[in-house]
This record gives sequence, structure tokens and C-alpha cells, in this order.
Amino acid sequence: MRCNNGEVLQAAALEGLGLAILPTFMAAPHLRSGALRVVLPDCALPGGSLSVVYVKDRQPSLKLRVLIDAMLTAYHPIPPWDVDIAELLDRPASSALREAGLEEELGQDEAV
Repeated sequence: MRCNNGEVLQAAALEGLGLAILPTFMAAPHLRSGALRVVLPDCALPGGSLSVVYVKDRQPSLKLRVLIDAMLTAYHPIPPWDVDIAELLDRPASSALREAGLEEELGQDEAV
């Protein structure tokens, strides 16, 4: 089945009609309950990236530094809706945070 509607794909997967590629924010409640499970963890779609480019020889302006800091906070290596299901996704949150160097910044309470 081909479909461009995530809700229809999710409903089909929940009815046992096959595999579906779903965004984790939609699948999370069903992964937690066990209604859905990850079957191909190594076949994830590639994620996007975001870059800030500025002249190397110049110190970034205060506005740019504030923007960079806000982006680092907002675009966390693990989206907030995935932190509590990282183990189900076969993406340990604590190792991803450690790799990104954010575990210490966020504190142990927020790192899974």
C-alpha cells in the first residue's frame, strides 16, 4: 500500500496490515503500549541537518551567538518526544547525548 497520510498508515499498521514508516511522535504512544514495535531499527530514514555558517576570521556577533545557542538548545540530538522511547528505537538516549557532549549540560535528571 502506498499512502501519503501518516494517520492512515498508522491505522493500517495498528490493524496488522503491514509495516509502516511513521514519525516517532505519532508512533510513540503505540510503541510504549506495545501495540506497535520497531522491526527494522537499522533502516531509519536519514535525518536532516542544520548548519550555521559564518566568517571564520571574525568573532560572531552577539545576535549570531544567541541564535547559535538557541539552535543548539532547540535542535537536540534526540527530539523531546523520543527521549522516553529511545530504548524502544534502539537509540540509547544517554549515549547520543554523550556523543553530542550535552549530557553534562542537561544534567543527569534529563539524560536517560
